[in-house]
Amino acid sequence: FASAVVGVQHKVNNHLMLYPNQDPAEDDAYPMVLHLGLTMYVDMQATKGYSWGFDKHWYFQSSMMACPGRLFSKPPTYEDIQHLGTPGTLAYKKHALVVEAVQGQDAGMRESHRQRCNSSEAEMQRDPEKMYWCGVEKRGTAAGFGCHEIEKPLTEQERLSACEDMDARCEQWAASGECTSNPGFMDGTCRCACQAKNAAERVPAPPGDASEGAP
Repeated sequence: FASAVVGVQHKVNNHLMLYPNQDPAEDDAYPMVLHLGLTMYVDMQATKGYSWGFDKHWYFQSSMMACPGRLFSKPPTYEDIQHLGTPGTLAYKKHALVVEAVQGQDAGMRESHRQRCNSSEAEMQRDPEKMYWCGVEKRGTAAGFGCHEIEKPLTEQERLSACEDMDARCEQWAASGECTSNPGFMDGTCRCACQAKNAAERVPAPPGDASEGAP
């Protein structure tokens, strides 16, 4: 903002700064800054029926620094994103950045509590783990991303019925194989269509299906 006031022109690309869960650069570069101003999530819905979610705005009325120290709920690990692809792919990398950020945040808060409060790990108060459904939701005539706390893991049908895509062409793109060939874009724009396609592909063919054994 200060640069804008004095008329300094600058360009910020995804090598310099990235918001959580945005598509990272396709090369090996990592952003210098991960901006924590938006809701971030780790998609575990396919394996656990829910996602991990975090938004700093959820804690505006909370005191996290009072001794002996309070910690956010247990952050996700790299094991939680193994199902999202192999390391190095865009689908994996965008979630790996979130894992790295929140693991570092958690370690920093624990160290701060140790130094300020002389607290042991056992004395620090960690928030209970919560389950979220995270995805695109309709907001009037528009659509936006959001995370909502849920009481129990969702079934696959519940997840699909609650999901909204960002583009009317998502089903067409998914059918043409874009979920596999362009995962970075499709995960952010057409995640629901890709989930539905993956679910359909896992359904076994009925016995005696004419397609079985066809040349």
